[in-house]
Amino acid sequence: FSNSVEVQKDLWFVNLRMMEEASIDIYDIVDSGEWTWDKAEELGKRLTKDTNADGTPDIYGIGASSAQGLAESLASANGGDLIRLNEEGKPVLSWNDPASLEAINRMYKWCTTDNICRPSPSNQAWTQAATDFINGSFAMIQGPIDYLSNFQSAAMKDDFGVIPPPKGPNAQGDWYTSSGSLPFFQFIPVTYEARAAELIQLYQEFSVDPQGMTKEEAWEDSYLDLVRDDKSMEYLLKLGFEGRQRLSLTSAVAENWGDPSFAVVFENIAKNTTSPGAAIQEYGSKFQAQIDDKWNGISMTGIQ
Repeated sequence: FSNSVEVQKDLWFVNLRMMEEASIDIYDIVDSGEWTWDKAEELGKRLTKDTNADGTPDIYGIGASSAQGLAESLASANGGDLIRLNEEGKPVLSWNDPASLEAINRMYKWCTTDNICRPSPSNQAWTQAATDFINGSFAMIQGPIDYLSNFQSAAMKDDFGVIPPPKGPNAQGDWYTSSGSLPFFQFIPVTYEARAAELIQLYQEFSVDPQGMTKEEAWEDSYLDLVRDDKSMEYLLKLGFEGRQRLSLTSAVAENWGDPSFAVVFENIAKNTTSPGAAIQEYGSKFQAQIDDKWNGISMTGIQ
């Protein structure tokens, strides 16, 4: 089981200088509920620039920590998942689910047909997108909350803001959602299965901040100095502590070091060396077999 969903593993960061120069009030767009895939695509096209006219953008409207990260962000914001649990608590690949496939296809469109998006390659550091954002190569990027530390340590010159992922057409609820991951699991031996509920409750009682702060207070205290405006913190708190996260199981349950890996397959989709449909047909069964082997005999029934 796990009760340790990581807060805001999936966020979008925006360069406020570029937004202002393009007369875009991104916070007004978010607050009005108009921050959607279509709006992100519209802004991505406006903000993508080929300054030396060589046919390759020097500034992309949209960047991402990875192609897989972007696909997961869009799927979560559309009510989908790349991996979900079935009724038996077993992880299953869900790329072909309508909401998830719609997200993968949108990422494919942005990166190929529209040429407004460039996810960081899988052979680069996981912080590469943050570095490129700091250097002005992206107007917006999808990435983890950890990027805030990169922006601070580099003393990023341009002001930036933090916003939720854009809503897909199948999004549910009155606001936005973000995906959160599981950094670790706790296991209860089968010999104590009858006491599982009691043991989970006991674990939760011991999992409190030693300073007497609530989880929300402790989290806010940790990140307050890393954001630059009140709106960013407002969005972070709403995403993290108002039940607006969808649990992402991909990093926790998938086999990430295969040949090819999840990350490489999504990178190939973004580079147009394969299409979403062809990738699912070629690798879907293989990845599911890897997941089945990794989680053979284990059911996940206590994830909260």
